[in-house]
Order: sequence, then C-alpha cells, then structure tokens
Amino acid sequence: MFGVVIAAILLQGGITYTAEFKPGDVVLVKVYRHPEYSDTFLVDVDTTIYLPLIGNIKVSHLTAKELRDTLYRRYSKFLKKPEIDVIPLFRINILGQVRKPGVYNITSATKVTDAIALAGGLMPDADPGRAIIRRGSKVIKIDIDKAITHEQTAYDVGLRSGDIIYIPRRRFKLSITTVYTILSTISLLILIIDRLSK
Repeated sequence: MFGVVIAAILLQGGITYTAEFKPGDVVLVKVYRHPEYSDTFLVDVDTTIYLPLIGNIKVSHLTAKELRDTLYRRYSKFLKKPEIDVIPLFRINILGQVRKPGVYNITSATKVTDAIALAGGLMPDADPGRAIIRRGSKVIKIDIDKAITHEQTAYDVGLRSGDIIYIPRRRFKLSITTVYTILSTISLLILIIDRLSK
C-alpha cells in the first residue's frame, strides 16, 4: 500500500496541504538523510501520530506546516539541522462502477483521474456524469467526466477526508429504433399466438 501511495504522490505536479487531520488519515513524513525515520504514519483515534525517536504528536488543529515545524523542533534535539517534509494524505471511499471499490489515501493535489485509476478505473457501464459525493448525510453532485477532462484535483472538486465518491451505473436508454423493434416483435408474437389459438 505504501508503494501505491508514493506512486500516487509522484504523479502530482504539486501538493496543496489540507488544514485538518482526522482519525484514519495518513501522514507521510520524510526526514532527509534519515530513511529510518521516514515513513507513513496513521492518525490515531485520538488524533495523534507516533513517530520513532520523538514519540506521540497531537496533530488535531495543526496544519501541515505547523506539524513540520513541530517535528523540526523535536528532531533537532537528536539530529543536526534536520530537513523534514510533511505530506498529509486523506481517506476517500470510491464505490459503485469502478473495478476495485474501496478506501484510498490521496493528497488534495491528486487529480481525480489518478484517484479513479487507484480504484482500477471505470467499468464500461459507469455513468461518471451522475456521480455524487456522500459526506455524512449530505449529498453533493460531482461531474467526474468534467473533472477528468479539465484535469481537476481533489482540492478543485472540494473532496474532504472521509468523503464517499459513488459512481452509478449508466441508465438504460431506449432509442426510437429499439422501441419500434420491440413493439414490432410483440405485435408479431401476438399475431402468431392469436392464429395458433384458432
């Protein structure tokens, strides 16, 4: 999973940091020249993360920059002028007509195209134009086709941690030709049945 997350990040042209950490989110911490302290860390139910060498850090109400500054101060007690980067990842559920429905960690700069790719891509009968975002009891319309065409990011479409993207099945539409063919077939069957019954 770590490799998939890193691959997703490397696809980004830049990172837009989210301002709030929630339980279940993941934080990528990179301590340059010290790979033993670099990893992804889960935000616990009490909104803390545990990091090697420095222990628990409360991350609620911290921005990514504030967390980076906190880590710099903590690691400076043990390392000389540490270079640290913090990349927040947040959870979204992608459900419906995708090949691998499930929970995925993305950044706010992840393109919607890449998020859908993490879920295996769209099924042939998917209707991305009628997709919705479920946020608790709230339902928000999202045009995935537009988001893909305009290369919009999670930030652009307003995705938040814990959101559910649901992509429905395409509605079955009957063309005039199809309706005519069906009606003609039914009429023929009725005629045949009527003649056989005589």
